[in-house]
Amino acid sequence: MASSSSPSQRRRANPLAIVGGLLALGGLGYAVYTYVSAPVGPHSPADGRASSSKKKIATKRPSMSLSLPPTFARTPRAMSILRRLLADLSAVYVVTLISPPPQHAANANAAVVSNGTALFGNDDDEEEGKEEEAGAVTGGGGDVGIASVAALAESLKDVDGFDQRRVLEYEKPEGRMSLGRALACDAHVEVLLQQQQQHRRHGRDSEPGDEEGDDDDGDSTPRAGSPVFGSSASLSRKQREKAKEDGSSLKKYQLGLEQLRKATGVLVVLALASLQDADSTAFVDQRPRVGQNGSAKPGEARLHQGGELDPDQILGAFRDVPGVKTIDCRGAYGDEGWKEAADMLVGLRSGWK
Repeated sequence: MASSSSPSQRRRANPLAIVGGLLALGGLGYAVYTYVSAPVGPHSPADGRASSSKKKIATKRPSMSLSLPPTFARTPRAMSILRRLLADLSAVYVVTLISPPPQHAANANAAVVSNGTALFGNDDDEEEGKEEEAGAVTGGGGDVGIASVAALAESLKDVDGFDQRRVLEYEKPEGRMSLGRALACDAHVEVLLQQQQQHRRHGRDSEPGDEEGDDDDGDSTPRAGSPVFGSSASLSRKQREKAKEDGSSLKKYQLGLEQLRKATGVLVVLALASLQDADSTAFVDQRPRVGQNGSAKPGEARLHQGGELDPDQILGAFRDVPGVKTIDCRGAYGDEGWKEAADMLVGLRSGWK
């Protein structure tokens, strides 16, 4: 005989069903409330719109390492220009600054200098020659009040968009390359600084080509056999050794740039006029390259002031290399070269999605 529930049992079950239904309705209501109050789009709620937008922009900025050469002195003027450059770049990139040590420490490393472009170390035993070379690089100036990487970072803390913790310092030119490879940013900017050719030597101003061995006839035009053009017939043994060292340094530097090219998304080789010469138009050598017979000799390494390398060789070696962009702003007047460089680097941002 089939059992059937009595009316009293059905009455006892009804309150339990009611309680269960209320709990279900409460859970459903809470779910609906959380769904309705959740942000609908990337700009909701209104109170968090600004912070959400900033986070979205920050995550989309590609990374960039900006590497300064050993000849960069932390003078007030140089730091002012650097701050403006970092502000422009930080608007579209996450920038890491690779800085040389203070100028007096950089001079102690006795780096080979190529018209203001420091390459790799030189083992010249003549201290007097080193001091003279260092003086030509710094223009008699040096760092002012920024003698440590911590002080450098502190001086950049007010640059809009730049994180002062992203300041690195190298001791030797080899370390400069190593830092760039280790960072492996989307873009690496290798800055080359070139000074004016005119500099003080032996207590007087000398023009390009006015080297020892030239006739003192008031004509500073370089001859085909002048050491300015590196003719092996007229170079002394010391000058030939120096030229050989420069050639080796150039190869090392080019190898370092090639390794950087493989480690980064885009390698930018940027040539700028030295900040010591920012008040005048940067000197760009337009003289032809001359061989031993006095005729123009395309492709021959140009030697200036005792065999120093020409930055044009570095630019020329990478001008048509895939993944490398060369920018030459040495011909701009005063600070305009740095402003022009900033605009061009910002323009590269359009290459990233």
